[in-house]
Amino acid sequence: PDGTKYTPSRLYDYGAWSTRNYVRDSLYALFPDKHAEIEKNVDPGEFGMENPYCRLLCVFIFIMSLTGELERIVEGVRLMLAIPSEAEPWVTYEKPTWADKEHVKTVHGWTELDMVKVKIAGMPIHWKIVNLLVVFLPKFFMWYNILKAGTALLMDTACIDDIIINSTALGFVLCIDELVFATLGSNQATTILNKLEDFPLFSINHHEDLEDHECISQHEANEKNADLMKKLKSMTRMVPLNAIICSFTWVCAIMWY
Repeated sequence: PDGTKYTPSRLYDYGAWSTRNYVRDSLYALFPDKHAEIEKNVDPGEFGMENPYCRLLCVFIFIMSLTGELERIVEGVRLMLAIPSEAEPWVTYEKPTWADKEHVKTVHGWTELDMVKVKIAGMPIHWKIVNLLVVFLPKFFMWYNILKAGTALLMDTACIDDIIINSTALGFVLCIDELVFATLGSNQATTILNKLEDFPLFSINHHEDLEDHECISQHEANEKNADLMKKLKSMTRMVPLNAIICSFTWVCAIMWY
């Protein structure tokens, strides 16, 4: 930044470099008649990176930790769109129908809580909007700002050791919500979440009743008649979608910086 030649002995991080410049400028102000002597003997050094490739790699590692969080945000939005837009019970009590309840509890060692089923069901449209505005938009806003702040911090860090430490430490910010829930959440809420059943976003039941040759014929017909979008979607099976998103985000972050 000062227009001088980089050498290992004159390379400092931004904090040390700015402090050394401040001391030099202060000496200029105190002793204006000794400007040439101060310039000769007081060298603030230069601010710069020790290795540009290490910096880019650490930014990529940092973005990899962000990609998983972005995927969870997208999956949450997909879930809101997939469930019915009408009120349905999420908690049900299912007694065994194949035998007496007390006998089943004795044989399997069950309690009444084991017969309580928690599953994802329908949600009214106004509650979907509330979840979108209160949960998903703030999470995406925080993700976007962490991406910008983390990229700027890593790109402005000169020392290799500091870059590596910062790239791993920044991922901790995204774990704050899990930390808050694990620390402050009630036992009842934890139990409910542990009992929550999976909600598949796709189904393969229509393939279960087909014979092997029918499945193969249907697959070949789909591949033969596939349009451009379906072919591009098939290509993502060879290259993971997360890798594409991570690489694209990395390039965009570097260009933004």
